[in-house]
Amino acid sequence: MPMDKVIGRRNQYEEVSSFEGNTKESAERIAKGLKADICRIIPVRDIPIAAPGKFLAGGFQAMIGRKAPIKPLTSDLNDYDEIIIGTPVWAGFCAPFINTIIKDESVRNKVTSVFTLSGSGNNSRCIKSLKKRLPNLKNCVSLIDRVGKGAADNKKKTEGFVAEIIGVTN
Repeated sequence: MPMDKVIGRRNQYEEVSSFEGNTKESAERIAKGLKADICRIIPVRDIPIAAPGKFLAGGFQAMIGRKAPIKPLTSDLNDYDEIIIGTPVWAGFCAPFINTIIKDESVRNKVTSVFTLSGSGNNSRCIKSLKKRLPNLKNCVSLIDRVGKGAADNKKKTEGFVAEIIGVTN
């Protein structure tokens, strides 16, 4: 099951983790606005889809900062000057597959923007954690899963996020 993605223009690339398709949907909207590439991050082993397995396996791995094994990426991140990460929020933290990607210093230093998705839209703990690990992070947006209360605001938030990125990179 694809878990992560990366969006990028020639100099931008977006990585996105999408367990139930929420992050994928937002990634596609952002990539279209930026005319950017998207890369899916695919785990070596799938996280269980049904509760409680998905919460125990995925949430616990996220809480302890585990770096989950991933399949080789379809794009070379060294080809991009800027990386945008999208991730679901699991137990208040980014998906373990994002930890795998940002463990590489050359990748970590290229991440300038992050978008997160959760059921509540309260992604402050995840973003705070990522800000500590991503020295060049400039733009962040918290989105709500498409079935969550307030998800109708995602389109407007996504458009604002794209405008911020364009303003920073041009």
